Amino acid sequence: MIERLDFELEVSFLPVGFSVEETLEALPKSTEAVYAAPLLHLPPAEFDRLVQGLIRRRLPSFSLFGRDRVERGLLASLSQDAALRRVARRIALNLQRILLGEDAGSLPITFSRGKLLTINMATARAIGVSPSWDLLTEADLLHSERSDILLQVSLRVAAKEALAANLDLKSLDHLVSSSAEEIIRRAEFYLVPSNTITPVIVMDYDLFVRKIIP
Repeated sequence: MIERLDFELEVSFLPVGFSVEETLEALPKSTEAVYAAPLLHLPPAEFDRLVQGLIRRRLPSFSLFGRDRVERGLLASLSQDAALRRVARRIALNLQRILLGEDAGSLPITFSRGKLLTINMATARAIGVSPSWDLLTEADLLHSERSDILLQVSLRVAAKEALAANLDLKSLDHLVSSSAEEIIRRAEFYLVPSNTITPVIVMDYDLFVRKIIP
């Protein structure tokens, strides 16, 4: 058991022979992810069958190798394709130095290897994995364009449909319309001629004087 941070990781080593079916059957039922070694002994067709078997089991896979293995269907890798060529070149140079008489124990055996995260988005979709936004912005994404989407809309159309389906905006629009109608109704009330009759008494001035002043 390897304990790191707040979770535990149980590692199982699974030898891979020339039978892909036996390898897939030997995977523990509790397997949640696979870290794939180079597997240089497997023919390309057999390696592809292994990858498809992992995808059918919806298992995330991480390649020790670089972009080439991810292009073949593994989920991700941090290694660059040039790493293997650098290893082979270092081995050849060390052998040459040994043949020229240098002490093998004094030769360097390590080198700095660049890292580049590569993600196969087609595999991610097939196994139901959604990489975070941070990973998507930093990684080299393969097959990021989807071909299984039946309906594609522009940003303008999407925004228009979202506004049309927004219940809060509909409620607010109804409230504004009701208020506007009430304001108009009240304004019309004061503008429309009134049919109210106010009684008016008309009296002769001389008669009024005689009535008031005896």
